[in-house]
Amino acid sequence: MTQALVNLYEDLLLRTPGPDELAFWESALVSGTSLEDIERAFRLSDEYIDLHEVILPIVALYQGAFGRAPDGAGLAFWAEQFRSGAASFSDLLGSFAKSAEFQDLHPEIGADVTPEELVGIFYENLLGRAPDQAGFDFWVDLVASGRLNGNQLSSAFLESQEFQDLGGDNLRTFLADFADGAVDEDHGSLIGGGDPDPDPDPDPDPDPDPDPDPDPEPEPDPTYAVTASASRASEGSSVTFTLETTQVAAGTAVSIDWGGTSSPDDIDGTLPASFTVGADGRAEITVHFRADALTEGTETLTLDVSGAAPVTVTIDDTSLTPAAVFDPETGRLEIGDIAASVTLGAGGTSVIVSAAGRASVEVALASLMSLAIKDEAEVTVVGSDAIFTDTRQIDVDANARLIVDITYPALSPTHQSHEALNLAGVRVGGDNSPSAVWDVVSTASGDIGDKFLLFWANGDAKYYAGAPGGDYYNVDVNLANIELSNIYVDYLNNGGDAITEIVQTKVGGVPNFEARQQSLHDNLLANVTDAAIDDRFHGQPDPRSEAALVFGERPFEDGDPPQAFSQADAWDALHGISRPDLEKTYVDLQDGFDSIPEGTIGAYDGSNADDWIADRLAPAGVSTVEMGGEQGKAIAITVNPDGPTGASDFARYQGVLIKDGGTDYLDLAHGSHVEFKFYIDPEWSQDEGAKQLSGAWIQMQDAVGSLNGGGRFSIAEYVDADAAAALGINGGDFAGFRFWNSDEGWDEYVSFEGTGWVTLAFDFTGDAHVWSLNGEVVYSQLVGEFEGEANTVAKTQIVQSVIFNSQNFGAAQTYLYDDVAVTGVSINPDLYA
Repeated sequence: MTQALVNLYEDLLLRTPGPDELAFWESALVSGTSLEDIERAFRLSDEYIDLHEVILPIVALYQGAFGRAPDGAGLAFWAEQFRSGAASFSDLLGSFAKSAEFQDLHPEIGADVTPEELVGIFYENLLGRAPDQAGFDFWVDLVASGRLNGNQLSSAFLESQEFQDLGGDNLRTFLADFADGAVDEDHGSLIGGGDPDPDPDPDPDPDPDPDPDPDPEPEPDPTYAVTASASRASEGSSVTFTLETTQVAAGTAVSIDWGGTSSPDDIDGTLPASFTVGADGRAEITVHFRADALTEGTETLTLDVSGAAPVTVTIDDTSLTPAAVFDPETGRLEIGDIAASVTLGAGGTSVIVSAAGRASVEVALASLMSLAIKDEAEVTVVGSDAIFTDTRQIDVDANARLIVDITYPALSPTHQSHEALNLAGVRVGGDNSPSAVWDVVSTASGDIGDKFLLFWANGDAKYYAGAPGGDYYNVDVNLANIELSNIYVDYLNNGGDAITEIVQTKVGGVPNFEARQQSLHDNLLANVTDAAIDDRFHGQPDPRSEAALVFGERPFEDGDPPQAFSQADAWDALHGISRPDLEKTYVDLQDGFDSIPEGTIGAYDGSNADDWIADRLAPAGVSTVEMGGEQGKAIAITVNPDGPTGASDFARYQGVLIKDGGTDYLDLAHGSHVEFKFYIDPEWSQDEGAKQLSGAWIQMQDAVGSLNGGGRFSIAEYVDADAAAALGINGGDFAGFRFWNSDEGWDEYVSFEGTGWVTLAFDFTGDAHVWSLNGEVVYSQLVGEFEGEANTVAKTQIVQSVIFNSQNFGAAQTYLYDDVAVTGVSINPDLYA
């Protein structure tokens, strides 16, 4: 057995073992360890992996690219780059290809080496010959297709019998020198021989009188011998079979009988039916064993040629622990503590469980009774009704995850309904209800909308399955659908955006996209309306959660017929439901009235400001003016000096307000945003005695318009020092912005000495009314009590309009505004027409 151990060291590690190493493994053999186990240990050792994944690929590429072994420094440098992950075989090849040495040797090859060129230089410099066409095509196909990387190609050539005959001893000597630090700068070629004898002895004189008619010698019989480059191979590696002949003509096809336990699926390509003998009487066939990750155990491949002893190669299954455990008696497939995928096999008659670093497991669908996902496993299962059935249980631990790989294309006239997977078998602790399994199930997209769709489609299919003549009021189905709606309500209350993809198109149980387009949002909330609960659970306990009860009064919207804006949408807007689909920019004046985008309002004929409505008294004019520079055009509001000017006369304010079409209000719900720029002219401070006061008034109401006095207001105005002194604002010594709320009046003063364009913004929420100046919050009125009653913030539900007001001080003063934008969700259906 000592020689067998020596052979392992020489074949796998390319070196001679030390006495201590031999003693260790001989002791292991005596203790019962098999030689196969020792070989497996060698292949898994750090030395073996480093040699075959780092050292040999570098040596092969040096020999292939330059026709020489690497110098010691070069090999040490690139080996460290490989080990650290800083470089790969491709990086090394690219570096070599750009070198002057490579270009001198291979001027026909550019900086990007093709698979054909790589295989060609390997044949030339590792095997010392031009490639045979079949071998060349074989290796190029493997490399070009990605089935073989540079490391594997290097190993295949270096481990071939042909290279071993040419340079195996030189390679081992080189590796030993490198390990000892004795590699010089130029080690020379691994396959080169010594210099030819410069003075060969001349041939002796020919026989002066040869026998003109020698007796013919009998023709010797052909001989055949077959060898393999290795007696054992692992999945993912290659073995070269070599045929040696005598007395066989070049070009002769020598038939091969293949045998053993391996199958065609275990081998890349097709096994050839014969060798083709070369001019040297030899032929080679290289077989690459596919690493398929399936658990198959050890297999064999035998090559038999008539007249030669057969050669058998043992193929070791490199698969690790199986990805799953299947019990054929119970039909139960268990997956635990890994990330795995479950997909349909070829023909859809089996499932395959795959996981990184694990052996795949294939089970016939007909034998699969249940699937268990355990111990924090995350298992992605293809969304197929072949897997998800009423009878097949899918038990998921509370700390595990079932990820369903399914997509939901948008519905259309040509795709009118969504695929429904049967989730009846999915359980947590034996419970199949949506609330029980919700936290352990997700979709491969990770999108919450797809997850709700997965559950919804399952429930919808079961609901309609009972409708035609069946149990329309199936309590279990309806309870499950209400549970899903309760989950959706919690999602909305936690700030989730309404999921408004169209899901329901059935009219009378038949899909009809043109007639009905109900969103997932409307469908789930329709389940918890008071009318639906009374219809389906009349006389039974109300299954809605406390949070879902609030949605009982939401208007029913079933999408039949489809509407751009419904009363249910308006209800959502007034109740704080996040509806990005309804959010619009209603006013967008980025460059005066010459830049009104289609679909927004502000100047209703699209070209001027004639339709801006006067508030109290009209100003002298509203127009677009050219500012020049980056600001471009702006909106100019000019005061009419002939109007009232008295400090006590409220009509001294002149303004214009923005409304829908000049007649209806904007009616923007909580979450709306108003923003604009205002120009503080530097000359105002130089014009002593001139007074400047202008600003924006946000008009707010409740949903039914019951607040008197035109509603409630939040105001921001710019006041210069002259106006403050004339009107006694903030004691008369002030310049800047003042802020008003309808509860306290003028409540905040913010001094401001800057000039030029400033940006003001107003945010309208159910918790606060907030003003910002140049991006910084400067005033907030919070929800609360005002003299024992709810204050303005608590009372107001909509922004009706935005008014730009200026005071008349008897001069035709012009105020400039620009980049006016009003954004939000409206309850005015006209704005969605």
